[in-house]
Amino acid sequence: MAQSFHRPVFRHVKVPANLIDDIVNEECVVFLGAGASTEGRGTSYWREFLVDELIAKCKPPPRIRKRLPDVAQYYCDTMDAGNKGKLCRIILERIRRFMNSPEAFGTVTLCHSIIASIPQFKIVVTTNWDQFMERAMNVVPIVARMKDKDLAAYWDDHYRQVIKMHGCITDPSSIIVTTKDYDNYMRDIYKSLIWNKIRDLMATKTFLFLGYGLRDPSF
Repeated sequence: MAQSFHRPVFRHVKVPANLIDDIVNEECVVFLGAGASTEGRGTSYWREFLVDELIAKCKPPPRIRKRLPDVAQYYCDTMDAGNKGKLCRIILERIRRFMNSPEAFGTVTLCHSIIASIPQFKIVVTTNWDQFMERAMNVVPIVARMKDKDLAAYWDDHYRQVIKMHGCITDPSSIIVTTKDYDNYMRDIYKSLIWNKIRDLMATKTFLFLGYGLRDPSF
């Protein structure tokens, strides 16, 4: 039986009663996208702005769609001989830029802090590469590119969990960002224990998607 907590207070938004009940009963899983870090006014955080930065650096031809996977693939192919080292350094520098500015960091992590403050949210699944969610919840994340044996080592139903479906900046090789990454990911992810865990959660829990657009290929 779920532990008893005070009911969460949601201000300025109408939340369906059945969703609140699922949250209170710890039956709700948060699925967090990049848009969760762009809600604050004046932020220049994440993928749309990363696309602009990469376009300015590599000047792709018009045939390249202005979507992050396509632009990132072109950048890697033309600026780094197909490797992702330079791209990952740009991503890391962007994350550090916000971590080193208390005001900016507080803005881009506002959603993460709210999620972490609601103890009934036991599991968060995210496609973000930064460490904001696991730091807010004070947990060690489970990264989808980990070996399958690591899932059993890290998973514990008694503790809060953060599952990172598209890798983590602490392990650049795990980051899913280019079209080639997505192709390999979609080919292999269904074989992993983590994907099976997500399927089980989707079959038994209510998923609350935050920070996604219906046109996002990862959605």
